Amino acid sequence: LELLEGTGAEVLDLPLPQNELERLLDRCALVVDAVFGTGFSGALPDHLHLLLDLVRQSSLPVIALDAPSGVNLDTGESDEHALYAAQTLAFASLKPGHLFKNSAVRCGHCTVLDIGITDEQLVQAGAFCRLDRTVAAEGLRPRPRDGHKGDFGRLLAVCGSELMSGAALLSCESALRTGAGLVRLLSDRSVLHAAAVRLPECLLALPENLDESTSWATAVLCGCGLSVCAETARRMRQLLTSFTGPVVVDADGLNLLAQDG
Repeated sequence: LELLEGTGAEVLDLPLPQNELERLLDRCALVVDAVFGTGFSGALPDHLHLLLDLVRQSSLPVIALDAPSGVNLDTGESDEHALYAAQTLAFASLKPGHLFKNSAVRCGHCTVLDIGITDEQLVQAGAFCRLDRTVAAEGLRPRPRDGHKGDFGRLLAVCGSELMSGAALLSCESALRTGAGLVRLLSDRSVLHAAAVRLPECLLALPENLDESTSWATAVLCGCGLSVCAETARRMRQLLTSFTGPVVVDADGLNLLAQDG
């Protein structure tokens, strides 16, 4: 504050009358929101409500330092009076609240500012890791030049139903793109017809071939678009009792597990 006063800037104490706040905002081309940042939680103090509401009504561009005041960067929760910034200058790293959809819309475009905190210090502080292409690529093992699809795992996808074939197709396509050597989709006949057109490299199996398919697989994905009914519940129980390898359960697979208690 002393540095700011040293520049000749006018420093005013809140609260101020509404007409005075409106007069000040009329003289502004930009608002810098630097009241609260990392560590904020709960509700904004009452004496800020009028000012923040008037800033929002003015349509002036807002730049927030670390976070718009009123945004909890740990949870993404936002006070109703928090501003919508055009840009947020995040100190040292992005925080969860910069990325959660409910709070990201208040943060606008985020730019990370280096304030001297090293990557090692962020790790020691328990910083989150944001999954991007570079991080994902680090998890892919180098492949031998003489390798073939049979060397890179066999995934059985127990997914899809008559009204939700897209979930099965997208999950199988994702598995193929991320490196599964062979992918077999076990689903209803209508889903398999769609897969034959969309994913010619995907192997296909009907539900009555579940036992043979689990013997073939080295990993299983279960639940995407599967639907919740007596037949899919039976199919999932059979799968989980007969397959001993790694299993990923998602979507309706989780609903079926919850239904069984």
